[in-house]
Order: sequence, then C-alpha cells, then structure tokens
Amino acid sequence: MALSAHILRSNFSVDLARPVSLETLEALGRKTASLSGSQDLEQSAQKLAQEWGLSLTHEDSVVPLDLKQGTSNPSKKLSEFPLIITSTCRTFAATDDAAILLKSGNIYFDVEDVISKNRIRVEFGPRHIYHIPAGAKLRFTFSDQTTNMAGLAFIKDGLTNVGVFEEKDLDNHTSREAYLRNIEKFERMIVH
Repeated sequence: MALSAHILRSNFSVDLARPVSLETLEALGRKTASLSGSQDLEQSAQKLAQEWGLSLTHEDSVVPLDLKQGTSNPSKKLSEFPLIITSTCRTFAATDDAAILLKSGNIYFDVEDVISKNRIRVEFGPRHIYHIPAGAKLRFTFSDQTTNMAGLAFIKDGLTNVGVFEEKDLDNHTSREAYLRNIEKFERMIVH
C-alpha cells in the first residue's frame, strides 16, 4: 500500500473524491517518505529521521513498535501505548517530535489540518516513514488492521521523556503553541 491521504467527512468516513497532496501534509509539518528501494531499511529510516530534526541521541530514541497481538514490546510504556490512547482519549498530541517506520502491516490515523480546519485520514503501508510533529493533533483508530503492524518509533528525546496530552488539554500546552507558530510561519513564507 502506498501512502494516501483524504479529507474526512464529519462522520469520520473517508471522502475519496477529496485527496490531500503530500505538499499539504508537509505544510502541516508532516513529512513522509517511501523507503521501498532501500537496502538497509532501518539505517535509511534513522538517517531520514535525523534529517527531519530528530536528534535520536537518547538510548531509547529508537524503539521497536509492534502492535501484533501477543507481542511483547521491550518497554512497558510502549506496550501500553494503544491502551492508553484508546481508553483515555481519542485525539491527542505528543510533547516531542517522532517518526514511525512501518516494516509490516498497514496503519491509518486522522490528523488535523489547522489551515482548512478539516480532518485528514492518512494511510500507509510497509517501508514508509511518517513524521509526527510535537503538538500536532493525531487520532488513531485501533482495529484489526492497525493492531497487526510492526515497525520502529523514532522519538527525538527518547521514549521515557515523551508525554501524551489529551485533546481537551491541547490549547494550553507549550508543544501545541509551538506547533501552531511553526505552521503560521510556513504559511507566511508561502504567501510572500
């Protein structure tokens, strides 16, 4: 599966007649790349994550992410991540930049377009990497499809230092404020 992105309707169904371009995703601070031609997938993904500004200097900056049923993750925090997100909040943001490399399976999630005020469904498959900026709204929908994936998570300041905050707390969080300022700067650069 290649990366695809489409506008979501108000009932969270995908509007296939309204695709979202990679340029739009990039304007929202969300970078993506296919690493299908890479000989060393993990090394290529780590290099790209560093080019995207993730320093990856902490011991737990690169961690396996395996949501397959019955799989144990090396970190209690990482193995509890799907449960935390689905039980405490549907929409959230993280306090640190991250990227996800998908090695197997497919994943989809919803992101906010702060410029058009739409929600976008992003779907991608194996050998794709996707950047998630700190403070950007994200909504995972865990299903059989998304709980049958494995990859790597690249976290700028490490897994032990990253926090997750719920949608109700987004507006007053410094990570969210910094994200919105970056989007405004990018918008001004395009206009001028």
